[in-house]
Amino acid sequence: MRNKVIWMVRPWIEDFSAYDHFAQPLGFLVLYRILESLGYQVFYIDLLTEITSALRLRKNSDGRSEYSSKCIDKPTVFKNIPRYFKRYGIDEEVFSERVCAMTRPDTVLITTGMTYWYTGLKQTISCIKKMFPDVPVFLGGTYATLCPQHALALPDVNDVIQGNPQVKFFKMLASSTDDRTIVKNLHSHHLPPWQLLPQTTYAVITTRFGCSNHCRYCAVNKIHPDRESKPMEQIEQEIEHILTFQTIRNIALYDDDLGDDTHKHFSSFLKFLSQKDYPIKWHIPNALFAGAVTEDMAYRMKQTGFVQPRLSLNYIDKRMTPTGLDKQSMNLIEKASKKLYEAGYTEGQISAYLIAGLPDQTLTMLVNSGLQLIDIGVKPYISQFSPVPGTPLGDIRIRQLKETLLSDDLLLTNKILSVYCHPGWQPKELVDLMNYWRNQCHPKETCNYSDQN
Repeated sequence: MRNKVIWMVRPWIEDFSAYDHFAQPLGFLVLYRILESLGYQVFYIDLLTEITSALRLRKNSDGRSEYSSKCIDKPTVFKNIPRYFKRYGIDEEVFSERVCAMTRPDTVLITTGMTYWYTGLKQTISCIKKMFPDVPVFLGGTYATLCPQHALALPDVNDVIQGNPQVKFFKMLASSTDDRTIVKNLHSHHLPPWQLLPQTTYAVITTRFGCSNHCRYCAVNKIHPDRESKPMEQIEQEIEHILTFQTIRNIALYDDDLGDDTHKHFSSFLKFLSQKDYPIKWHIPNALFAGAVTEDMAYRMKQTGFVQPRLSLNYIDKRMTPTGLDKQSMNLIEKASKKLYEAGYTEGQISAYLIAGLPDQTLTMLVNSGLQLIDIGVKPYISQFSPVPGTPLGDIRIRQLKETLLSDDLLLTNKILSVYCHPGWQPKELVDLMNYWRNQCHPKETCNYSDQN
């Protein structure tokens, strides 16, 4: 009797923009390893980044890259947005050719990302069901966790796995089998199978899950409700495993709430790295809490290869005023950036997040906050707000959009609407501001941009 076959699929994205900014479904990859260890025959299909020999996309030296894409029809709710709507990933023909060489699945698992990417997910499920109409499909990941009822209502979805995929999936699996090894595997440490991604030149790692803050715009605590740190021995094993792949010398640290903890986990991690000589460039896409930066932390970050540190502030919705960031926030960022500069970082390398698109926000708030950052040598980095269902500010913003656009489609959570459908600015004003700071305005150079431009 053959082992059961499981397909694990990373679906297409349908959106106005998408970019591989150190984006890998880490929990999904670990789940692959667990299933494999249990004796299942597992196939991993990445519809975003599987690249044919004829396709060459621009890639940065750190591994970030474009996704291939093609223009598709724009959903009705976006009809007035003057941008192309695209499907990102490989062509359907390439997908069909890929799976023809694979064994027919007994089960299909699909990971999910942003809530407003569900249309690409629907297309993925549709293609699979055309080939195998009787094979059950299970969804996991961010969208499945935040919007389980919406996900269950999609055509041909059999069930939704919320939260930690390893725990929830194996509980479901254990209910239909007598295999007692499943319980043991729940508590085992499994290394992500980076060999499945031969094109990648970066890896990702999480040393701690969850967040101690409860920001009104964030859903981290819904996805990871418990704070949990990995043992340093386990972290070391993961790093050593990554370094066995000669093409990977960039690692993105996925921790949320980085540095902002009472247990000094990040400081301990930096001390551990200081004792090694890893040939790694470290990236922190989720940013570092400005109030946590000490002289020792800044020095060790520079010493161990952390590049272009990005700072963040918790509860930033309460910190931005018409005159800019409040005094406490500016003190935190100024002290943090000073320590980072003294540690050896240079102009243009340090940035700080600002969120655009929060309810009741104005362009003046963003402009003045950004000018304050520039004045102390920190580059503003605008992150467009995507309202998350079930969060206080997310629900407020979604209600505003429903009233404005006369729609209740989950596509209203798309960050594009923070630019093109916000009462605080005209679309061109925010687009020009983001482009100006991204392409021209470097720290400590004269900047005369104002919201009257």
